[in-house]
Order: sequence, then structure tokens, then C-alpha cells
Amino acid sequence: MPRDILRNFVFIHIPKNAGKFAEDRYGLSDNPLKQKNINHRDNLRSRIAGFAVKTFNSRTAKKHAKGMFEMSLVGQHLTLIEMEAFGILNYKTAEDTIFTIIRNPFTRIVSLFYHHTLQENQNQKNFDKFCEEFPIDINPNMSHRLLAHKRNQCDFVKSFNAEIENKVIIIRFENLISDLNKFEIENNLAPKVDVTSQNSDINKRGKRPKYSQLENKFNRHLIIKNYENDFVRFNYDY
Repeated sequence: MPRDILRNFVFIHIPKNAGKFAEDRYGLSDNPLKQKNINHRDNLRSRIAGFAVKTFNSRTAKKHAKGMFEMSLVGQHLTLIEMEAFGILNYKTAEDTIFTIIRNPFTRIVSLFYHHTLQENQNQKNFDKFCEEFPIDINPNMSHRLLAHKRNQCDFVKSFNAEIENKVIIIRFENLISDLNKFEIENNLAPKVDVTSQNSDINKRGKRPKYSQLENKFNRHLIIKNYENDFVRFNYDY
């Protein structure tokens, strides 16, 4: 969810799409070149608390805010609508540049599988089962972080305001560096941290099996079924 107020840009961090790489690159991460951020959720936590108090009376604010505070732990995975709802993004602020990184659903599901599956269970059988169950196994008691991982990518760029939704700049994971370079030139934005040679998401691509090594008719059908909106919205072949 990082927002750079001074440079007037907002990054929509979709899970498993090299979002940490982008956060590090533009100095939005409080823990550069490490796997996890630590401290930058405090602002979001206070905003959620303020939202609860203003919306509900003081007696019930804590009750209604329960669960919302958990969002502060994964604030970098908020959708555009969530940013608007919590006042993090003012949809009337036309000068904000909003961008995100999207990814082919076939390769993204592989990244999700390796993220959520213990190493000893990372095999073809469990990958097929993951493709079948993970995207649709949803319940209200799940953490915001887990729900964010289960969302379609297109859900992250939906807005209450069609004009804002249409202005979201799309960076493709498959062309990550070239797309970011173009984005930086067009928006007069310079990287703050050189992360291209560091241990980040972009450098993990060659260390794990590609989707082509795990593909079969069963999981292909499931991926298309569960992520069809992403294939269509972002013009990926399927």
C-alpha cells in the first residue's frame, strides 16, 4: 500500500508480483533488501483506529475495529478500494500517480504455491491440489493477509471512481525492468535503492520450477477457471 506523499505516487502491492522489489527500488520499504518490512504500518494502524472511532461510537469502536487492526500488519497489500475507504488515498486527488505490477496467472500460482507450501510438500500432486483448493477456500475468519493472497489481481485495481481506476499504470512482471524504466522516465521518478543485483523476487525466478514443468490439463483448467478475470482484464493468453 505504500504512498509517497512528496512524490505524489501510490503503489498497489499485489502479492507475489515483485512488490517488495518495487518498494525497495523507490525507498518505500522500511527494511530494504530484506524479505519483510517492519515498521511502516503504524500510519495505517492509526488511520484505521480513527476510522473506527468516527464511524462507530466510542463504546463499540473497539469491537468493530477488531480485525481491521490486523490489516495494519499487511498494509502493503491493500486494494485500491480499501485505500479509498480508509482515507489513505483521496480519490479526488487527481495528481496522484497510481501504479501496480501484474503477472501472468499461470506463473503467479506457482509463486503462491511455493510461498504457502512447506518444502517437503512441494510436489506435483500437491500443486494440483493447491490449484484446486487455494483460490476458492475462503472464509470470513481468514486474516487479511491470506485473503489478499487469494484475490484476483484485477480486484486490487478496482475503484469507487472509474476515472481513478482507468488511470492506474500497469507494470508487467514479465517486462519488469524495462516497464519500470519507462515508467520512471515518463513520471520523472528516480530509483532510491539499487536492488537489481540483490536477493529479491526478481532473482528468484530461475530457482524454482516454471509453470511449464508443472502444467497438466487438470491444473491448467483450474487456473483458467479461477483466474479468468485476470486473464481477460490484463490480456494474458490462455
